[in-house]
Amino acid sequence: GSVFRANDVDFNIPIHDDSSIVWRDCQFDNQNHLYLRLYKPVNTANPSIKLPVVYFLHGRGFCVGSFTWPNNHNACLRLASGLQALVVAPDYRLAPEHRLPAAMDDAVASLKWLQAQAISDRLPGHEYDTWLHDRVVDFDQF
Repeated sequence: GSVFRANDVDFNIPIHDDSSIVWRDCQFDNQNHLYLRLYKPVNTANPSIKLPVVYFLHGRGFCVGSFTWPNNHNACLRLASGLQALVVAPDYRLAPEHRLPAAMDDAVASLKWLQAQAISDRLPGHEYDTWLHDRVVDFDQF
């Protein structure tokens, strides 16, 4: 069989962004050119409490979809706002072009990237993402 996946899927879904969440994309896998999106509340209810980390793996049977799709983006905005948490939404390689367990391997690679971010500020000579290390993320709660 053949797979023909459209690159420009037209979504009639508005983005519900009330500016209470900031988000950005980070590359976690250079070899496969994979990114993840981080969502963080702008103002936390209690600034002395660090944010827990929530992982969001988009569905669709590992065959279609992306963290950039409006429905997934809206879900992550709502999770970050409602839970007052850092939401991590990684992308992964899709089947059938990339046979399973490629998608699971990519999810684990994104976890390892976040783990490296969590410990990198304690290791001399390691670069870390300053956006994650502004004293609001609790890496012990993911």
